[in-house]
Amino acid sequence: MSDIKINNITDRSGSSGPVFAGISTVSTSAFMVMPSGPTEFRGGRGRAVIGAGGYPSGTTGMDYVEIATTGNGNDFGDLIVGNYGRGSFSSSTRGVVGGGAGASYVTSIEYQTISSQGGSQDFGDLIRGYRFFRGTSNNNRGTWMGGQRTSTDYNKFSSIIHYNDIATLSDANVFGSLTVSRQGANATLSSPTRGITAGDQDPLRNSIEYITFATFGNGLDFGDLSTVRANAAGLSSNTRGVFGGGNPNSSPNNTNLMEYITIATLGNAQNFGDLISSQNSSMGTSNNIRGIFCGGYTTPTEINVIEYITIASTGDATDFGDLVNSKGYLPVAYSDSHGGI
Repeated sequence: MSDIKINNITDRSGSSGPVFAGISTVSTSAFMVMPSGPTEFRGGRGRAVIGAGGYPSGTTGMDYVEIATTGNGNDFGDLIVGNYGRGSFSSSTRGVVGGGAGASYVTSIEYQTISSQGGSQDFGDLIRGYRFFRGTSNNNRGTWMGGQRTSTDYNKFSSIIHYNDIATLSDANVFGSLTVSRQGANATLSSPTRGITAGDQDPLRNSIEYITFATFGNGLDFGDLSTVRANAAGLSSNTRGVFGGGNPNSSPNNTNLMEYITIATLGNAQNFGDLISSQNSSMGTSNNIRGIFCGGYTTPTEINVIEYITIASTGDATDFGDLVNSKGYLPVAYSDSHGGI
């Protein structure tokens, strides 16, 4: 073993603290003996970017927050295309947004560098135009799940899973198929190995299914939500996923229910707690400790509210702050540290 000098240490939220496996206390200037075995080092991360949404024309504006610190959103920059019903996913450095509808359904995919405020740049194209579809990812690969197809076959819902490798600008390719067609009223979340989606409308569903990012193929049954639900939001740590809000029936009645799953273990969702408000069409994202639910509707009003939970501890949501503007009708949200990436 050898000595190493540590001058400054931050965790992924940017706060000082221990980050080396096997060391319980660390001063900001100290000599120590490194433990044997694997060592983990994480820099300060934890930025979430939220935006788009809005009906009928959609918006281009994106906000950001630092997930570890409660407070209001700040201007991040603009997307190229202003649409509603878009999908998104991210790695630790890059957020990717695609599809949606406004004056027309679009195929374009664009990206932003999460650490740098500014506009988006062209990434590639989807195989066809979709709205109301959701994305999920690990640090390398993102998948687009379901969606409503172009206006030429309106109300025809997709079971196709598309994918992009996040580090490589390119068009989307086919990954596999979901167990059922989902029009995009389905919530999504992920771990470093699995992507998960749940719920839908037309018909309303409570089924949960999953894919393994590293292996092309079809979705597999995971379990069920406690009730049918459309337009819920999802977020996750590397081990636990949480679904929140949504519409449990065909009338405009929203729910504030949150449920959780253990991502590595197939089974049904269990009660987590309640959101502050009953909402649908919001979006969720997270770092590995804290999850935030952003925007959406408290029918019929678009909202700018951000709520947060501690993912490891069941309980009710707490106020986080407000977005710059209200963002309803399925805004996009991604972070540099969701799902344990």
